Amino acid sequence: RVVALAAAGSLVERIEEGMEAELVTALTPFYGESGGQVGDTGAIETTAGARLQVVDTRKAAPDITVHLVKVVVGAVALGDEVCLAIDADRRRDIRLNHSATHLLHAALRSQLGEGVKQAGSLVEGGRLRFDFNHEGPVDGERLTAVEDEVNEAVRSNFEVSTEEMAYADAIAAGAKALFGEKYGDVVRVVRMGDYSVELCGGTHVGRTGDIGLLRLVDESAVAAGIRRVEAVTGRGALEAVRRRDRLLSTVARLLGSSDEEAAGRVERLLEELSELESKAASAEEARSGSVVAELVSQAREVDGSRAVIARLDGMEGKAMRSLSDKVRERLGSGVVVLVGEAGSGVALTVAVTDDRTSRWDAGKIIKDLVPFIDGRGGGKADFAQGGGKDPSRIATVLEKANELIV
Repeated sequence: RVVALAAAGSLVERIEEGMEAELVTALTPFYGESGGQVGDTGAIETTAGARLQVVDTRKAAPDITVHLVKVVVGAVALGDEVCLAIDADRRRDIRLNHSATHLLHAALRSQLGEGVKQAGSLVEGGRLRFDFNHEGPVDGERLTAVEDEVNEAVRSNFEVSTEEMAYADAIAAGAKALFGEKYGDVVRVVRMGDYSVELCGGTHVGRTGDIGLLRLVDESAVAAGIRRVEAVTGRGALEAVRRRDRLLSTVARLLGSSDEEAAGRVERLLEELSELESKAASAEEARSGSVVAELVSQAREVDGSRAVIARLDGMEGKAMRSLSDKVRERLGSGVVVLVGEAGSGVALTVAVTDDRTSRWDAGKIIKDLVPFIDGRGGGKADFAQGGGKDPSRIATVLEKANELIV
């Protein structure tokens, strides 16, 4: 029976098709979001044929569950009798993940020490997330041990039982109270064999074997001294394994190898690539050396110093900067201006030796030159870099540079 309705922040007596509202019934099978577990979704129907979609469920108070609904067909009024049905598949996935969270907590304490305590959690249909106190990352070997221990508990197929008892008695019996939860005088204890005993009001499996499989998918930092692990279970874990299989098969196909040989093939390709990169670097260094020598040989004398002003096409900004540094070093005293087409634009660098920055300011020279190529740039007195959009004006830049460097 519908006992309360609210829409747009106000209590109402009736909701109609297209409206979004909050609905409370005298009884409900829906779980309201709490304890890290998300709320159920599902549907509500009336005998008159009205149908509502439940998009979320929340606890307004320990004994009040609020359904967030959208009216799909018809209307619902206060006092109407309704039939509520949760999304059973989603609830099942949530149940697996919530029970796995308890096993994960126990395994983390076993592998990392009894000082591990929960610092937050999220239990959804598609995954679970568990935060806990720990200094530094948990290495891969230890995470594997945690995953193995959880799955051993799954295979052990422990019975999952619940019991209500006084809070003090539950703690005395070894039950773990969870972070951020508020407990009354009477609490619900969830026991998974002798492996895990925790206070919890969430939904759980009948036996740990129902979980099927847990796969850890991520470990990360949340804050100082707080780590986070994420995992999937049941059909989510199966899909995670299948995704890895598909990825491996794709990689193997691209490599022209079997799945088992793929890793070795990648290692050999990386070795070959490293050798090729080393040879290419040596060749580039040799080519660069000859270019530097040629540019320095073309330098003109300027009042006791030397100036190199040249065009070099096909050289991106980073490579041109490196070349400018080498030419400047070989000059000993002077200035270097390099400009050229780079892709669909223009690259430009100016380098000045330390003893000549009082005479030629690289940053100022760049600002004088970039307008000719519809560009911009800047830098310091000893080095500046710029770029432009108009390669047709490179000759003008060279001419202007020769006028500036006197």
